[in-house]
Amino acid sequence: MSNLKPNNKWQIAYILMFAPFLVTIISHIFLGKARLDADTWQITEVLINYQGGFVRRGLIGEIIYQLSNNFGINTIFMVYLFSIASVVIFFYLIIRDTIKKGYSILLLPTAMLLSSLFVSGHWVRKDVFIMLLFYAIVRLLKNKSFINYIAINILLVIGTLSHEIILFIAAPILLISQLSHDNKRINIGKFVKGIATSVVCYFPALIAGILVAINKGNSATAQAIWDSWTCIGVFNSEIQGAIEGIGWTGEKAIEYGTVVWSTIRCGVYYPIMWSVLALSAFVIFVWMYKLKPQILGYKPYNDFDTQESAYIIILQFIAILPLLVVFADTSRLFFYVVMSAYIIRLFDDNNKYTSLFGKMPQYISKKMNTVEEYIINHKKSFIAFSFIIGLPSISVSALEHVVLHGQIGYFVKSILDLIKAL
Repeated sequence: MSNLKPNNKWQIAYILMFAPFLVTIISHIFLGKARLDADTWQITEVLINYQGGFVRRGLIGEIIYQLSNNFGINTIFMVYLFSIASVVIFFYLIIRDTIKKGYSILLLPTAMLLSSLFVSGHWVRKDVFIMLLFYAIVRLLKNKSFINYIAINILLVIGTLSHEIILFIAAPILLISQLSHDNKRINIGKFVKGIATSVVCYFPALIAGILVAINKGNSATAQAIWDSWTCIGVFNSEIQGAIEGIGWTGEKAIEYGTVVWSTIRCGVYYPIMWSVLALSAFVIFVWMYKLKPQILGYKPYNDFDTQESAYIIILQFIAILPLLVVFADTSRLFFYVVMSAYIIRLFDDNNKYTSLFGKMPQYISKKMNTVEEYIINHKKSFIAFSFIIGLPSISVSALEHVVLHGQIGYFVKSILDLIKAL
């Protein structure tokens, strides 16, 4: 790519960025050999239900169970349908709104896939559905009417009963929406008042969060859930996957997280690699839309404020910090952080974060300007970097996986996997 003018190389490169997960989805749908087994972690996470009593993450699974048990609809078909519908609707809305607002779509796949979402079939989970709910919440926050507050609470409750992570990723924007009503800088009194009003406005959602925290499940609950699916012929093996994980004690979850965080592979210590990827995600997110070539007939004309972008993604990273100890699939957190930050930024027309917190310290601002100038003068290098780091592996501790599962590496891998399945 010799320049940033419209040409066929840009069109081909953009399509290739989306190609890996398209190949993955096609192979899962049409090739039985490549399809996920019922007892894999991805499938079983969606199948957690309330047949062992009220438990966290059980709403979607209970709905699928009732449809399967009472109407004879194939369970695995519904899991795939739920996942595919979430992906299609979410991608359509994000791409549509990005174009509608005039922003660049050049590296949008990198923002959408900055995780293990499409590695090893991880698109068959609740992650995209949770982000769909988050998208709707951010849209509703544009108008703070009483009806909208009710709708936001309903969406938060649905999300919390599906996966409690939505409360963590939504916390910053919910608080910011309460703090930004008067366009004044934040202070201690205003911050305390903002927290208090947030608690009042989103009390139903907080109650749902408390309920799922209390009813986290035990081994008896997990076994009852597994048996409910076994009775209708979904499983024929010993309890395993995410359903077994429901039965873990707090000590077991912390122990598992500790093992993950103490991993060393290829001589790379997990926290170091995670930190490098987090820094890379920050760099890509803040500056990726400075490049505006015409792609597929679309020419961008708008840009995001660099300062605002930095504030948003920093706060989203801070929001998920409590999860790092027990959230073993830490690379999935990149999807939640980057995509939630992108949704916020997409509808943040008034730069609320910068208005509240002011400019970053002069030293940091100067360094950010230096990076921006470097990227503008080395566009092709930045694009190459984004392609490589754009899709970290499920195991972010493994350096060879980061290279292998970059946009280009994963495209090659996905083709090879499809050939093997055939």
